Amino acid sequence: MGDVLRPDLCVVGAGPGGFTAAATAALGGAPVVLIATERLDGPWRSAGSAAAAALSAAGAHVRAVRDTTFLGIGAGKGRINQPRVHAHVQRVVAGIAAEESPYRLAALGVQVINDEPRFIDPRSLVVGGTTIAARRFLIATGSEPVIPDIPGLADIEVLTDDTILDTIHNPERLVIIGAGRTGMTLAQAQRRLGAEVVLIDRGPALRREDPEIAAFAVAGLKREGVVIHEHTTIRRVTAAGNVIRIEIEAGENATKTDAVQTIEATHVCVAVGRRQILEGLDLAAGGITANETGIVTARGSKTSNRRVYALGASAGRDADSHFAAHLAKDEARRIVRRVLLGARAPQPAAIPRLTMTDPEIAAVGLSEAEARARMRKIRILRAPFAQNERAEADRVAAGEIKAVVSRGGRILGCAIAGPCAGDLILPWALAINQGLNIVQLAGLEMPSSVYSAASRDAALSFFAAETRSRWRQGLAGILRLFG
Repeated sequence: MGDVLRPDLCVVGAGPGGFTAAATAALGGAPVVLIATERLDGPWRSAGSAAAAALSAAGAHVRAVRDTTFLGIGAGKGRINQPRVHAHVQRVVAGIAAEESPYRLAALGVQVINDEPRFIDPRSLVVGGTTIAARRFLIATGSEPVIPDIPGLADIEVLTDDTILDTIHNPERLVIIGAGRTGMTLAQAQRRLGAEVVLIDRGPALRREDPEIAAFAVAGLKREGVVIHEHTTIRRVTAAGNVIRIEIEAGENATKTDAVQTIEATHVCVAVGRRQILEGLDLAAGGITANETGIVTARGSKTSNRRVYALGASAGRDADSHFAAHLAKDEARRIVRRVLLGARAPQPAAIPRLTMTDPEIAAVGLSEAEARARMRKIRILRAPFAQNERAEADRVAAGEIKAVVSRGGRILGCAIAGPCAGDLILPWALAINQGLNIVQLAGLEMPSSVYSAASRDAALSFFAAETRSRWRQGLAGILRLFG
């Protein structure tokens, strides 16, 4: 019989959530075993969002060089050294890998085992020749790209939101299936790096975002030459030599003449979402209930087995893109602090999300549609970046801040399209999680020549709406008085 280990915590999976959980527990003094395998974690599991950000940054630099005509500088198109772009992405990934590697965990005292795990009963699992009977288990096995069932797609070599980040040569004509956060980000970056790009989605682009806010990103991509087919179905995919043909059928919004057309490409990338990786764990033997979306969890990320917890994509949450990695990390910290370290770790009321297009899209809390479904009366506050001094000076004035508040001024949600949206959303997230009123946010003083002044302007617009409302009420009272 092999060895039996009895740590306080056994983490299955070394992705963003698994690494964070193991490191947090080890720093708290708990004995920890981490199980890491290539199948469970993959080469991009921890660094996917950083790689996408690096690719976007490269594209932004190219765009900045080209967009200098307003200064009288004729930079022209220039030549892009694709291997150097690839090297830049790899350097960023290598830095993340060094920070979040099993070797760093081993230095913290975590025992790392590289082999395939399998539950053998509700109290233990086996990995290699070792049985682990931990006080608590945490499943954080991450996700992998979903390949849609499209006729002919399985017959060609397709890129995914993982593998496209590892390509040395930029695609010449690229079709991306899926116009969500990942698809939109990759499309813009690849277009700026010289590819002809077509985006196809059976629904609207950025369907998870407020339509008004998403429209700024859609318009930005179209201005740069990305062709976007929304509400479109792919009928079949065929290949002849180096040419891939994608036959599409437009939805109800299209005219009859363009309802069916064929697009030619050199590469196809799939970015329709991600699925959890749970194969081989034998969850049933561990008394862990799962369904088609992932492991079933209750409050506090508990599974049907009281000894086992699951987070992130493993539990079917936030598996739509690489940009959800921070959610798994936050969840991992809360689980470890609450379960192992006995610390109070409440669930935040709202967690921000980010789409790394240009302009950036960030949101937190309720959207306008969600707020209207829950409450009778709400207010929408806006501040366009066209009225922001810094945005005008930097020539990035496309977009706006759109805040959703209750009639009394309680902040319910915020969505931002514009420069540095991922940073600008943070005070709104803090306000929602702390239950602040819009009056408190409006009281912040800041220089007028900063992007953040747009948040203050949005908050101040609450008083303008209040003044108009009181004026109307007063006028109505006067009219009633005089018949």
